[in-house]
Amino acid sequence: MLTAYMRDRITRTGWAAMALPWTQGERVLVIADPTSLKPAQEQHPGLVDYLLEELALLDWHKRDFTALRNIHLIKKIIGGRVCKPPYKRA
Repeated sequence: MLTAYMRDRITRTGWAAMALPWTQGERVLVIADPTSLKPAQEQHPGLVDYLLEELALLDWHKRDFTALRNIHLIKKIIGGRVCKPPYKRA
């Protein structure tokens, strides 16, 4: 969902504030790596943040925006990170 241009911009600058398709217009922080997290949050307090590696783990190709919205709401309410499951699904 991120264009090559946006991914490159985020990698170069460290972060970008943008709306993702499933956030219904709500801006979030997309962060290149954990070292950019604190400065990004200082410039954009209160925004939900996603690391590029988190976005890579989400099954965007399925376009299950209901599931993605639920993940977003969980991140918004309690924080946390999207990570690989500790097991492989059958």
